[in-house]
Amino acid sequence: MAALTAVLPPDFVRCHRSYLVNLRHVRTLHAGSGSRYWLVLAGGAELPVGRAHVAALRRELALE
Repeated sequence: MAALTAVLPPDFVRCHRSYLVNLRHVRTLHAGSGSRYWLVLAGGAELPVGRAHVAALRRELALE
């Protein structure tokens, strides 16, 4: 996954150990109970967000 991240444009960031996401397609970041987070994409798809990636995503999405 790290090799893929290195060749993709900077718009692609890791949101989970199994997922990369294009920030241009992120509509919202949701927080649920028990420190669970997920992203909602423009097409309505939802992706899980790992706890280790929440702070970086908040910075990238200018939510902090």
